[in-house]
Amino acid sequence: MTEAQPGDTASIRPEETYLLRIRPIDLTLTEREEEILAFLMRGKSNREIATCIFRSEDTVKYHLKNIYQKLGVSGRLQAILVAIDMHPVNPPPEATARQLPR
Repeated sequence: MTEAQPGDTASIRPEETYLLRIRPIDLTLTEREEEILAFLMRGKSNREIATCIFRSEDTVKYHLKNIYQKLGVSGRLQAILVAIDMHPVNPPPEATARQLPR
């Protein structure tokens, strides 16, 4: 059996092909974008993220738009899948210490 070469897709399972379609374009996320992506991965809503980072929902949406563009995706789930595929993103310690209002 021959060893897989870069770009060889023959050994990729069908359920993994989504990664080929949404391969990241620009992996240079700002610290704020990484923080927001980490909250996204924890299932936070735009409103919850805005509360945690002391910004408006519109600001969160602006950052999400930039994250999606940089990762080459069109939505939350795809962004999370790409982030998991690349490497887990951990929120900064101060972000996890903040409590959301109930």
